[in-house]
Amino acid sequence: MSNKTLQELIESYYKNPADSLRNSIISKSMPLVWSILGKIRRPDQPLARMEDLESAAIQGLIQAMNTYNPEKGNKFNTYAYYRIRGSIIDYLRKIDQLPRKQR
Repeated sequence: MSNKTLQELIESYYKNPADSLRNSIISKSMPLVWSILGKIRRPDQPLARMEDLESAAIQGLIQAMNTYNPEKGNKFNTYAYYRIRGSIIDYLRKIDQLPRKQR
């Protein structure tokens, strides 16, 4: 199973969601998660530790896994990128002290 591509794994997961497939997909997607985290500017705030942002990113990845539909023709990496990034930004907005208009 480890020699399958991420796209093949997610298509298998779409047909039969199993915990072992979920774990394999998360493991194969970690470079994407770290890439996105490296591109987002982190505020100097105690709640914005890298571990917290990584957790938000993984939540976005899991959400992408659960809502992805390969029949629509999108690649999973593209779909997951926006879900992961959005989840991180949502988390940063949630912990922000200032309203968006002041930011």
